[in-house]
This record gives sequence, C-alpha cells and structure tokens, in this order.
Amino acid sequence: ISYLQDFLFSPERARQPVSSLSGGEQNRAILARLFSKPANILVLDEPT
Repeated sequence: ISYLQDFLFSPERARQPVSSLSGGEQNRAILARLFSKPANILVLDEPT
C-alpha cells in the first residue's frame, strides 16, 4: 500500500479492484506495476 501512495493512491483506493478505478487511476496503477519490476529500459513518449 505504501508503494501505491507514491503514485497518489489513498489506502482506501489502493485496496479496491482495478476495474472500479477511474481511467487515470488505472493508468497510474499500470505504471506502478511496470515500475515495480526490474527492467533494462523503459521508454515513455509524450505521456498525457
């Protein structure tokens, strides 16, 4: 939960199913998941 707070999720929202989150929150959850795994490279082009 504390890791998700770094992505601006409240503890209550962090415990909810992803399908119940807004589109922006779902995108933040996807980024949190991507950043939690080791990677050699990550390319982001013009995120909105």
